Amino acid sequence: MMLFLLKSLPLIEAWNASYITRLFQIVDELIYYAHEAEKRSTCSESPLAFALDEMDKVNKFFTVRSMRNHWTHLRDMPQARGLDEYRKGGNCTFLALAIQARLTKYVKTKLDTEPGTLRSKSGTPLLDYALRPRRVTPMTMRYHSVRDECGIDIEMVQLLLDRGANPNQQVHLNEGRTVWALFLVSCYESTLRNEATKLLKEVWFRVCKLMIRYHASSTAWFDNNTSKPLTVEGILGVLWYGVD
Repeated sequence: MMLFLLKSLPLIEAWNASYITRLFQIVDELIYYAHEAEKRSTCSESPLAFALDEMDKVNKFFTVRSMRNHWTHLRDMPQARGLDEYRKGGNCTFLALAIQARLTKYVKTKLDTEPGTLRSKSGTPLLDYALRPRRVTPMTMRYHSVRDECGIDIEMVQLLLDRGANPNQQVHLNEGRTVWALFLVSCYESTLRNEATKLLKEVWFRVCKLMIRYHASSTAWFDNNTSKPLTVEGILGVLWYGVD
């Protein structure tokens, strides 16, 4: 049904705001169903992989005349929160969106089919999409069967690390901060804004243990331009003990 609705959209220029909103309403709803189907399936592959591939193909067709970048660039970037900034530099991909949407089985299949994709991704590393999965959506689906409080999927993070993702990879779009540093900054900014629930902190703790197991550095550059610069140890102290 969602593919039918997507294919029925008129060929409108990609800069049309109402078209973009309608496009992502359909995209996000289809992605939601794909995630729900993955959670309920006992198969190792995503049961809606064909629909996801077709969605990407259709949207490429709709936007090929009006934009050079991948169609996922039509989505607005999340607003910055202090040092927690989201910059993609024209390198968004459908696989990156699938990672944000926690489609673990779909992503696993794609990485197994094209193992070089993880290292060849330009701009923001795929691991960053898993650790900071915030995305702007044009709608809220009230009928979600189970609303997860935390968008980080630990299984997705594990998958990417197992495939060779590097926690210490520098992200040049973010002044050379590492993926690990960007994750810690995101957690830190959420804590400062009183968004850190008990469940959220439990997920952060498990992710931090996982990242450290895969050699995340005990030192990282944050450059917060204050009299007391941020450090890895200091941020971890704030996250779990309320002190730096």
